[in-house]
Order: sequence, then C-alpha cells, then structure tokens
Amino acid sequence: AAFRGLRPCEAAIADALAQMDGSHEEYATHAYFRGRALDRLLFEAWAVGPLPGVLRAKGLLRVHDDPRLFVWHFAGGRGSKLHAVEGGDVPIGCEFVFIGRYGCGWSPLDIDNGLDACLVRSSTRDLS
Repeated sequence: AAFRGLRPCEAAIADALAQMDGSHEEYATHAYFRGRALDRLLFEAWAVGPLPGVLRAKGLLRVHDDPRLFVWHFAGGRGSKLHAVEGGDVPIGCEFVFIGRYGCGWSPLDIDNGLDACLVRSSTRDLS
C-alpha cells in the first residue's frame, strides 16, 4: 500500500503494520538513520545474526565502494541478501525500519549499536 505524504521510514512502518495481524499497539517500531555508508562485509555478518524481538525490518542503504542503492528485508526470523535497486533520489547513507514486540529481547539500543559497528569509519561518501 502507498502512504502519500509520509517520509520513507514512516511509510514503511505504516505499510508493514497494515500487513500484520493483531492490534498495532502490540508492536514496537524503531527507525535508524545514519548519513554514512555501511561496510558490506560487516553488515552482512550482522544481518545473519539473531535479531531478538524483531518481526520485520526493511532498509535502504549504501555500501562502501559501490555507488548503487541496496534494499534489505528481514522477515520470518531471517534477513535477505542485499539487492541493488534502481537509482532514485535517496540520500547517501542508510535508513532502516524495525517492527517487533516489546519484551522478547526487543532492544532498539542493541539494533543501533549493531548497525553503528557496521558503519564505514572514514569515507568521502560521509554526510557528517
């Protein structure tokens, strides 16, 4: 479903919640944005690990030394491979949306720390 007028993260959250059964109050959401590219190998290693409490996730990201934009999904307890997507007017860096359940190990801080550890430390593609 398209949700006009919303930022990409807000639209992704609304879309994912619309596809899930149950009351939306049962679900926790978390958005992550950084203006830097990710190290592909570090991200792929993080993405195959367990994400406690996370039910679904989606991310748009750039990886170091690759000009393409990539998309990543998480559902059913596992993440997808990175898939290149066609251009678009997307800022350099990465943006993710996570949907989970409170309890069950849900920890936005752990998500942030895990992704922060994947960031490229110095790059000409850095927005900060």
